[in-house]
Amino acid sequence: MLSNLSLENKLIRQSPSTALGMTESELNNYKKIIMGLLSMLGLGGKSESVKEFIAKGAVIIDVRTPEEFQGGHIKGSKNITLNTISSKINDIKNLNKPVIACCASGMRSSQATSILKSNGIEAMNGGGWSSLEKKL
Repeated sequence: MLSNLSLENKLIRQSPSTALGMTESELNNYKKIIMGLLSMLGLGGKSESVKEFIAKGAVIIDVRTPEEFQGGHIKGSKNITLNTISSKINDIKNLNKPVIACCASGMRSSQATSILKSNGIEAMNGGGWSSLEKKL
């Protein structure tokens, strides 16, 4: 039992790179790759904050159903449902603004963000609309 505790203490004191058997530089490279992948999927690793997007004139697109949207939404947001967003790409491009996508929890807005980005639209996943509203 004593040797297990000392081993745990030794691991806790090590840097993550040492514990994983790699250099700090290698660990940082892996972090960049993972964060980039998450960002491409609209799941995290946001290189820009919501406030930075808003400062660039971003439009907020809520991808929930019209019924959900009517139950509460961010003032000034546009309701374009996830199942119709692909058919609205040209309309969204014509806005000439970056997009912050939101929904109820962040799942549908993640999908919408991926669709928008794959069509050359600067977009970020804002997550759930009520938590996004608090960041504005």
